[in-house]
Amino acid sequence: GKDAPYKKITAAIAAADALRNNQTNVTIDILVAQDTYIEEINLSPGISIRGGYEPTNWTRNIASYTTTIQGETDTAIRAGSLITSTMTASTVVEGFTIKSTGATNGFGIYCNSGNPTISQNIIIGGDGSFGTGIQNNASSPVITGNTITGGVTSTTATAYYGIYNQNASSPTIRNNLILGGNATDSTGIYSNHSGSNPIIENNT
Repeated sequence: GKDAPYKKITAAIAAADALRNNQTNVTIDILVAQDTYIEEINLSPGISIRGGYEPTNWTRNIASYTTTIQGETDTAIRAGSLITSTMTASTVVEGFTIKSTGATNGFGIYCNSGNPTISQNIIIGGDGSFGTGIQNNASSPVITGNTITGGVTSTTATAYYGIYNQNASSPTIRNNLILGGNATDSTGIYSNHSGSNPIIENNT
């Protein structure tokens, strides 16, 4: 609860899942206070994480109360196959600064057959040889109102992508600012392999 908050988002998700006895039809919002959380988070269907809260009175201002998720190794947030299209609207990542720290492959968010809603975040890929803000593999998340970029500091990287779609990924991408990064090959949105049919509307 607000009086005794969890120190890790991963622990809060596990506790919320246990509280609902793994019933994914019971949806829960986890409110996350301003801080930097160094961990790799695996999303659970029907459990949303929402950043940007002041840690004393729990008022919310995403711009003022920066809430950062920084991956421990290659990825900050993962969305797996349990987050089906029926769970998209109830599994939300909102109001965070999300950073990868991958030395080789670095993903801010990696959707692997997972379909969450990703909204109002700043998402930055890793600064290794391959850095991607959001990597979609056989996934169709809703991506809206974010600032997304590939890696930003390395000048010798091979490829950076804001959003990379592969293996029949068809995300909905609306109202975002999307930047490739500064690698030799930098692309805002890249769709690879047949069957990837993203909806791309009103982005910069």
